Amino acid sequence: RGRPLLKAGGCAVIRLGSIVRDRPGYHTVRYIYPPGFLSERSFPSYRQPGQTVVYSSEILDGGDAPIFTVTASDDSSNPVSAASPTEAWKAIDQRVAAAGGEAASS
Repeated sequence: RGRPLLKAGGCAVIRLGSIVRDRPGYHTVRYIYPPGFLSERSFPSYRQPGQTVVYSSEILDGGDAPIFTVTASDDSSNPVSAASPTEAWKAIDQRVAAAGGEAASS
């Protein structure tokens, strides 16, 4: 995946992605959602409660709107995809809680 471009608050930015100017779904007044953006952070595992694994967050080109994907390093064949980063991470929180781990929202 390469070396991080930036590390801040436990998050490492791996790729910045590309700005999409001609599709309104890829930016708001407050945020930009560049397809190709990739970051990584440690978070509790839902496959191995009590363990921490690396999660990758990626913004994919979904046509009219971006797709936000979060993938656990110990379950790479089962990513979460959603219409917003908040929805994707809420799904991860739910998986962690269902596995008996401590989710961020607990």
